[in-house]
Amino acid sequence: MEFSKKEKDFQEKVGYFLKESRLKYTYHSGHYIRIDILKQSAEVVGVTIDSLYKWEQGRTKPSLYQLKLLCDFYQTDICELLNKVERGYCEKTRVAQ
Repeated sequence: MEFSKKEKDFQEKVGYFLKESRLKYTYHSGHYIRIDILKQSAEVVGVTIDSLYKWEQGRTKPSLYQLKLLCDFYQTDICELLNKVERGYCEKTRVAQ
């Protein structure tokens, strides 16, 4: 399935925010072993670690339900994620603009 430029841009921003959220959660929760958080995240959502990587890289995207589960796990508000994506507040986006 081919995505439009706007859809692809949105997908990449969501991926970047997911990675940013995971890294913040890992740091603030005291978990220093990244793979543990990835495994736990994958289990919560019911996907493989490879799927999480693809989401973070913007190659594929999670469903809205999966996105909500990840936000809950990372202790991040889904509205915050969508607002940041919509307004382009992610660091990667600011640099690109």
